[in-house]
Amino acid sequence: MSRRFLIPGLVILTVLSFIFLGDISTQTPQRQPQPTDTSSGIRASALTGLQHRDLAGERREFKQQRREYFESMHKAAPGTDWKAMDEATRARLTAERAQERRVLRNRGQDPDMQPLILTGKREARGIWTEKGSNNLAGRMHTTTVHEGSIYAGSSGGIVWRGSVAGENWTPLNDWLRMPSIATVEILPQGGSHRIVVFHNGPSLVHYSDDEGLDWIPATGLNGPDSWGSPIRAELLGDAAQTLFLAAQEWNYADWNEAVGFYRSADRGASFQQLQLFDVGKALVDIWCPPGEDSPGYLIQDKTLFSFDQAGILTPVGTLPAAHASSAVTRTHLRGRTTADGADLYIAFSMNDGTSLIYSALSGGSAMAYRGVAPEGTFMNNSFEVSQEKDGELYIGGVDAYRSINGGQSWIRVNHWYEYYDNMVGRLHADIPGIHIYHDGTSEKVLVSTDGGIFSSGNGLVSVQNISLAGMRISQYYDVYTHQTQPEVVFAGAQDQGFQRSLGDDGGIMDFQQTISGDYAHLVSGNGGSSIWCVYPGFAMYYPNAVNSTSAQFWDFTVSGQYWLPPLMADPSNPARCWLGGGSSGSGDHLVALNSVSGNITATEQSHDFGDRISALAFSPLQTAHRYVMTGNGNFHYSTNGGGSWTQSPAFSGPEGHYFHGATIVPSPEDPETVWIGGSGYSNPPVYVSADHGQSFSALADGLPSTLVYMMDVSDNGQWLFAATEVGPYVLNLDETTWQPIAGTGAPDQVYWSVEWVEALQVARFATYGRGIWDFAVDTGSPASEDLPLVSHFDLRAAPNPFNPISKISFEIGQAGPVQLDLYNVRGAKVAEVFRGHLEPGRHEKNLEGYRLASGIYLLRLHAGGRHEDLRVTLVK
Repeated sequence: MSRRFLIPGLVILTVLSFIFLGDISTQTPQRQPQPTDTSSGIRASALTGLQHRDLAGERREFKQQRREYFESMHKAAPGTDWKAMDEATRARLTAERAQERRVLRNRGQDPDMQPLILTGKREARGIWTEKGSNNLAGRMHTTTVHEGSIYAGSSGGIVWRGSVAGENWTPLNDWLRMPSIATVEILPQGGSHRIVVFHNGPSLVHYSDDEGLDWIPATGLNGPDSWGSPIRAELLGDAAQTLFLAAQEWNYADWNEAVGFYRSADRGASFQQLQLFDVGKALVDIWCPPGEDSPGYLIQDKTLFSFDQAGILTPVGTLPAAHASSAVTRTHLRGRTTADGADLYIAFSMNDGTSLIYSALSGGSAMAYRGVAPEGTFMNNSFEVSQEKDGELYIGGVDAYRSINGGQSWIRVNHWYEYYDNMVGRLHADIPGIHIYHDGTSEKVLVSTDGGIFSSGNGLVSVQNISLAGMRISQYYDVYTHQTQPEVVFAGAQDQGFQRSLGDDGGIMDFQQTISGDYAHLVSGNGGSSIWCVYPGFAMYYPNAVNSTSAQFWDFTVSGQYWLPPLMADPSNPARCWLGGGSSGSGDHLVALNSVSGNITATEQSHDFGDRISALAFSPLQTAHRYVMTGNGNFHYSTNGGGSWTQSPAFSGPEGHYFHGATIVPSPEDPETVWIGGSGYSNPPVYVSADHGQSFSALADGLPSTLVYMMDVSDNGQWLFAATEVGPYVLNLDETTWQPIAGTGAPDQVYWSVEWVEALQVARFATYGRGIWDFAVDTGSPASEDLPLVSHFDLRAAPNPFNPISKISFEIGQAGPVQLDLYNVRGAKVAEVFRGHLEPGRHEKNLEGYRLASGIYLLRLHAGGRHEDLRVTLVK
């Protein structure tokens, strides 16, 4: 059902960058102070022409608080290994998806161009369409360059390939998410190459010899795979293409964190541990020069080693470091090849927000302290050294800096907020990666930011955004579609702020960012003409969300609520909404927010719900029926518009998540039916009540034990959709079993929100790392026809994408009637391309798109009682 009636509490999940020993998910974190100063500072900068204020310190504090909430999100009973449960579910779904891809390829079809759910056993089948954003990229982790192409790892666990000019960005592993990509290496061999990806997911390493059609897991990394993550991988550059890896793991003998040093002699297919250092991952890094005869280098705490092709470590020396090892949060080792050995530079990111720079020149024979960089590093790839310019270093934190004197002094590339006045020529905030490459003429620098990839040909004196078109990696928290103008879409993203798109031509949409930061819980009391949402520190209201960027704000005066507390639109007044607190004193209360004469006033309600509020909603059929769920799983209902509340007796449902809450979905058909969802590791993730919430029963058949972040229901009450950590699911409410619906048409991602868009008849999902995707449920032709698929038709379209004509070719084995039809994403036939009798052999027909809108279509060929499908894209 559309959220013009229902505002469930969206639950937010991020891919954890840290893996913990034990079950920290069961521990209640200390209540964090709300970042009021941060929100006010960022808001003022965003709304007043980006005033020249350096807010880096505030942003660091904000991100640290957000990270702490991320780390404590997975709630489960003591002893429950939620990570293993999710990994097992993903492994099963990946195996099913891989099998479907093999079937498609055996039929001669491209699995990456297949929008249909193919398995006939599923009750719900349909077509997936990617919707955005096409112009606002999210976080990139790392880049590398091979033969004019950039290979980059995004936060959503996707490897992207594009030209060095930023054209033709293509995802290479949508069907297999590789979370928290640390390194991407390209190993050429003959006329081809191997892509090797180091990441946090199962096996830690995958490689592909066919540009991502197949990904093969590496072996030999059971230690860091079971507990840990890659720190850095390096290619030695020898003829055998020996790979080395430093990885965090656990020393089970001494029961402490350790770092394993690994070697692969078969180009990433398998790894062998060479040594285990009893130190934390913050104190180790490796670097290999590009030359064939050059040794590699490893730093462990303050000791520098070299190593040969066999991985034998030889001590080089000890840095003259006066700092305490316990104060180091991250260690970086980078270098530059010289005639008398490598000039090495070490950056220690410190817990005071700075970085200490040391040098080990001439292969380590001369070691010295160089100076202090003004920021700590953002991630492991945030420090780099020029290969051509002596003493030119680059470091990235909130902002990026360059040094031309070996780290003694630093020049800021630009203030992060300058990006919003010049998205082409100013770096976005937060710098996860910096990479140097040579294009055959000169040295280039690639900078990975929380807003995509930037390129520089002059050592970061100037930069150019090469990710403004086609780098579709937005990290969305929530999406709201205008109910009567479905071409208008609002979105809340991490770091990319509050966004809106005012036009939809059927393809991937562009979005306008109206304010920076993190925004979620988009709600409206008038179908999208106005929008309420929250930031971690204030609520924001757009009275005219479609035509104006003028906003009103209310800084939180309550504390103890979720990081992004849930909102509920008021069913009788669009200028009012309800926020789940928190309290200005003690307890956990609802707060009524009212927009009056351009200002927001707040009234804290008296009822104490006993735990922080994780979700709230009202019945669209009986708006006086209100529902509240709390983080401990308790459910409360009201029959008088919130005048009084009753807790459901003897029921403890799914718990909420410290970051963002849970979800409540009242039925659009039955006033007594309500569904709830949340953490499902120690109990069912979804329950249903048939008596207004007085009692509940589990509704989880077919749904894995995972996190359900948001649910929504179609307006006819037939389909209940769930956005979960392991993908999108749907329940036909005439049946009893949930089913996964990603198939081969949607990416393997964390799905954070879902809304039913009645005007389009689609379930619109938001993902954390691959943008927005629509699922159009098939209710008839073409997807549900029970005709066998075949491969001998060899159905092709060239060009594809096309504008306005594509030549369709196919081959039939016997004479007979042939029908070639074109369908839109909602399953409606929009064109009859050909109908008639054909003789055996290959045939060509023209598909004309003059009268069609841009977008994705399904081409279906019928012949001899069989059919074959092909996705085609019209781009005008």
